[in-house]
Amino acid sequence: MSLDRALRLRAPASGTPHHLDCSEMTFRYSFTFPIAGPNKLPRFKHWAVEHAPGIEVSLPPQVPVKSEAMTIRLKSVEDRQKLMTLLADVKL
Repeated sequence: MSLDRALRLRAPASGTPHHLDCSEMTFRYSFTFPIAGPNKLPRFKHWAVEHAPGIEVSLPPQVPVKSEAMTIRLKSVEDRQKLMTLLADVKL
């Protein structure tokens, strides 16, 4: 049996492979910023559409209401720097 076939046979039920090829990941950079209160994801999405339309982000599936920060993923260091600059004086 080949190693590739053996890995596929042992993969979890969700279909997620045991190993990750980092070259396939597109959102390699993270940025954590302060944000409090409910509905963090919709509020950030609305803000991003208006103020950062050229920056692609990967958002978490959910953020707890009690959390006072949110971490998002970005494709490049340049996108991270742009977003940091745009969010410097913003209260979300």
